[in-house]
Parts: sequence; structure tokens; C-alpha cells
Amino acid sequence: MERQSKDFKSVRIFVLDEADVMLDMQGFQNQTIKIHRGLPKNVQVCLFSATYDRDVQDFANQMVVEPRTKMFAILLWYYALMNFLMMLL
Repeated sequence: MERQSKDFKSVRIFVLDEADVMLDMQGFQNQTIKIHRGLPKNVQVCLFSATYDRDVQDFANQMVVEPRTKMFAILLWYYALMNFLMMLL
């Protein structure tokens, strides 16, 4: 992002998958926040994580203006269930 200027005006949905893993990897949180700042103010943010510990909650609060925790919990459960089912195959 620092090397080249990007035009993110047409981005409508910003999907962050494996947020808990991303937080464990040094630097990814800061890079993601920089990208998010360059997005339109009305962008929809979808954050997926296998866990929802305090670090992930704090990160979600930075990325999402009005987090819908109940919906997020449902998506989190669904995502975890799908991962579990994929392991069984």
C-alpha cells in the first residue's frame, strides 16, 4: 500500500478471513487497518474468525463502526461448523 497508490472507490465489501490468524502474524493488523482507511466510508466489512477472543473483538471494533455481534456470532458458528465438516471429509 505504501509503495503504490491504489484506488479503492469501487470497493463495496471488505472481507477479512482468518482474522485470529492474521492477528498472530506480525504486521498484518497494521496493514489491514491502513487498507481499511483507504476504503469508502460506506464499505461493508465482513470479518471471519475461528475464535472470538478479546484481541479479535478489539480488532473487529476497529474495523467495523457498528458491529452486529449477534450476526457475527452466527457467522462465526457457521464458519467453525463448516471447517469441522470439511475436516470430516
